[in-house]
Amino acid sequence: MLDGVSLDQLRTFIAVADEKSFSAAGRRLRRAQSVVSQTMANLEGQLGVKLFDRSARLPVLTDQGRALLPAPLAAAVAAFQQEFPATLLKFEVKSSAVVELVFDGHCVVGLAGSWSRVPPNISLEPLLTVRVPIIVSPRHPLATYLPPIPATALAEHIQLIHVDPADVSPSRGPAVRSARFWRLSHLGAKLAFLRAGLGYGALPLHMIETDLASGALVQIVLEDLPSEGFVIAMSAIYRTDRPPGPAGRWFMERLKREVAERRNENASPAASLSA
Repeated sequence: MLDGVSLDQLRTFIAVADEKSFSAAGRRLRRAQSVVSQTMANLEGQLGVKLFDRSARLPVLTDQGRALLPAPLAAAVAAFQQEFPATLLKFEVKSSAVVELVFDGHCVVGLAGSWSRVPPNISLEPLLTVRVPIIVSPRHPLATYLPPIPATALAEHIQLIHVDPADVSPSRGPAVRSARFWRLSHLGAKLAFLRAGLGYGALPLHMIETDLASGALVQIVLEDLPSEGFVIAMSAIYRTDRPPGPAGRWFMERLKREVAERRNENASPAASLSA
């Protein structure tokens, strides 16, 4: 999907998504709005999808745009492609088997969340934290509860849980809070079920910012969680006895840099004012 996509295109995409405006993204990047718009049109043409819905006054991320938005990884991949054009990258997308893929030597570097159990011979290097709020449809009964919502109230409703299809463990885990819960192996399906009011659940903030802004989803606050919901720490992992080589190390450092730059941009006075 990212073949031929440049680092400049990804940076422009991130700026438009963050600023929610082509003109504001242009000011942030010190470019004309027409250049930003054309860059995004070219990127959409290359990918074959619409990243922004332009029917309203301000551009709104489409589902495909939200899928691309966790773009520090995409930007690091694009930069790696330029720095090491002859090196083949292979990606395995899993949510629960990342540690096993690294441990078995199938992957040199993995990106694992703080929910993963990491054995002693796996090294971790922190990258970023991801906010994961608890959300429901405004039509759902839990949306009318005054916060914080007690555990007894949650137990009366269906909880929607994302699971990796490869995870066949019968363990329900600490994230399960209701006696009735549905397991979904696709985050897109979970989002659709939440929008339809079929239950409550948690999703990464970057996936649902547009829904929260439009009122299609609302955040609920639970009595035993911080008001922002879960906070997941993401780390790069690798076998201690088989550390990544020069290309792998370069990729990890570039990913850290992309994460830090985006964090700094979002924390800048201009970003705070535009938010």
